[in-house]
Amino acid sequence: MFKFDSKKASEGFAVLPAGKYEAFVDGGQFKKASTGADMIVWKLKIRNDVDQEGKGRIIFNNLVFNEKTEGMVHGFLKAIGTPEGKEFNDYQDIINYATGKAILINLKVTQYQGKDQNSVSWVEASEIGGGRVDNPFGEVAATTEPNYTRVDEDPFASTKGPIEVDESDLPF
Repeated sequence: MFKFDSKKASEGFAVLPAGKYEAFVDGGQFKKASTGADMIVWKLKIRNDVDQEGKGRIIFNNLVFNEKTEGMVHGFLKAIGTPEGKEFNDYQDIINYATGKAILINLKVTQYQGKDQNSVSWVEASEIGGGRVDNPFGEVAATTEPNYTRVDEDPFASTKGPIEVDESDLPF
């Protein structure tokens, strides 16, 4: 079925330079941190529809919920455009709400076991927008599939810029 060949082993991806990257929240998973605190491990995907390095790369970010990180939690929710006063029933509710949202991630280069790696230092609101198109009532429909549309797949998603249309796009 499969035979291991160490010569074919990947060394992984090169570390991305420190800086800002447009991304989508591609999902999350609730876990317990080693300290016992609740946390969500976010899967952030660097956008393919933006001219930037690292297109399609996945970056993981742990968001721990405790008194010391309260500002970071609210900062994350603010960055994805959460309306003031929005209430969440549980961590899964937060994950469902955030999945598909556009976000600007600030990567830094850190050391782990003697090797460089990327980690998220903070997040901001996307400068481009797009992402999942929410229904008019601001709630996400219950589904097992991500409920979002990437900007490059939906020409009507908010892009904070004009949509270019020429005569060949018109039906008449």
